[in-house]
Amino acid sequence: MAPLVVLVLVTAVLLAAGAVGVRLLRPWVVPLRGGLAAMFVLTGTSHFGSMRDDFISMVPPALPEPGLLVTLSGLLELAGAVGLLLPPTVLWASGGLTALLLAMFPANIYAASQGLMVGSTEAMPLVPRTLIQVVYLSATVAVLAFQLRARRMARRTPGPAANMHSALEVAMPHFQFRNHHSRWIDAPPAAVWEALASLTLSDLTISRALVGLRYLGRAQAGDGPLFDTGPITMLRLDAPDYAIGGSIARPWQRVPQRQPIETLAALAAFDEPGWAKYLTDFSLTAERGGTRLRTEMRGYCTDDHAWKRFRIYWNAIRIGSGLVRRDILRSVARAARTGSGPVRPDGPRSVARKVQLEAGTDGTRP
Repeated sequence: MAPLVVLVLVTAVLLAAGAVGVRLLRPWVVPLRGGLAAMFVLTGTSHFGSMRDDFISMVPPALPEPGLLVTLSGLLELAGAVGLLLPPTVLWASGGLTALLLAMFPANIYAASQGLMVGSTEAMPLVPRTLIQVVYLSATVAVLAFQLRARRMARRTPGPAANMHSALEVAMPHFQFRNHHSRWIDAPPAAVWEALASLTLSDLTISRALVGLRYLGRAQAGDGPLFDTGPITMLRLDAPDYAIGGSIARPWQRVPQRQPIETLAALAAFDEPGWAKYLTDFSLTAERGGTRLRTEMRGYCTDDHAWKRFRIYWNAIRIGSGLVRRDILRSVARAARTGSGPVRPDGPRSVARKVQLEAGTDGTRP
């Protein structure tokens, strides 16, 4: 009964903490993962303690090397407990522990049928032990189903499978929403980069009105270059060819919550439920004596609940989002042709090399 008590108590405590405002413990599957991890730490370590001989006696005689089987099952339970706590391995851990629970249940059947001693008490009768096993399996299957649903949703709108080479494509090869725009500008790439890096909200026309409408007059960041003060955090600047920034947020909220982000790798690995994460890049290539400026935005939500809420928001702002990007391209083209919009000494181009050195460790290439 001790494992069941640990599962229920730890899960309940974590659920309560999530309910009172600990965002890392939302949604429900996160506390359940914590409860299961605590339970499997308890059962896994018991395979190497005072109850080890009892577990060995529970292995059905038809199976070879009972001591080795007890050791392996204990190690697998401990590995599964760790895997449940690490976002990249939750899917595999929940699936593996489900299979392990099924594989080990014959030992419980054998112990109940033979009246073996487990610890200081007789093995639990088969019916209640089966019901408890169903609880354990229901918990691991619930985690597994949640992870599979999140993965299916993330791949619902697959991106191109081939020719992936930009930092955007590497960091977010699959996405649920996307828009992209392009404009040829009669100016060299260096001039276009200068105009792009120095662009401010005041330089825009349609975008300024839409931003004011979105935030209903509430004070926003200062009117510095959008690379510094815009709604996305610039994560890589490779002057004068490529720039990429991203955000992890809940834009459907009146005052959107945001998660701090420092690197492309961190954004790509982030999978806490309840958030939308998106990337926007700008690429500049010489073309026909001028410059082709392209921008693309990709994103997806980390779970089904967030996707449902974001989809309503996205349908409402999708046209406006496209207008903003066209406004940016038009304003950059105007500034690049006229040579307006000098960049501040402490602006983004002055730190571009530092960003390159810091972000270059993520292994992407523009």
